[in-house]
Parts: sequence; structure tokens; C-alpha cells
Amino acid sequence: MRSGKVSKGELLARIRFSKEGRDKNIKIIGIEKRLIMAILNRIPIINFFVKLFMLPRLFSRLNRFEYQYFIDKKELDIKIDRYSKRNLDISGRKISN
Repeated sequence: MRSGKVSKGELLARIRFSKEGRDKNIKIIGIEKRLIMAILNRIPIINFFVKLFMLPRLFSRLNRFEYQYFIDKKELDIKIDRYSKRNLDISGRKISN
């Protein structure tokens, strides 16, 4: 997995559909979909179209991440400004000049 050649979904699918996984009849919701995607991703031309199809979803996630980042940054800036106006450090102790 560290090499990036196997995804988490593919690894879970391999474990689930191994002999032991089949014997224990473990249920993992959505594992079939992940297995199919992992198999399709190994075929170069299909992989290209799968990634192309997933771009809108990726951009949506990126937009949500950026939005949340800027909201968190703004809140942090407000807190830092509030503390600096009161001459307090992060722990709430008075800063001597």
C-alpha cells in the first residue's frame, strides 16, 4: 500500500475474497464496487476514462476543502487578533512589554 500500487479498497477486497474471508463470510458494505473499480483501474484506457469521469467529484471535494480551510483560517485569524489586542499569549497569560 505504501508504494501506491494497491489501494485500501483493493486490499480490503483481497482480504474479503481470500479463502479465509470467504470461509468466515465477512460482510463489507460496498466492497464489490471497490473491487470492480480496482480491476478497471488496472486497464489503462478504462483507467483514463474512470479518472476523467471522477474529475467533477474531485473538484467538488477540493472546493469543499478550500472553503473549509479559509473558514478555519479566518476563525484562527480572528482569535489571534483578539488575543493580541488583549496582550495575551495562546495560553491566556498576560504578555509583558
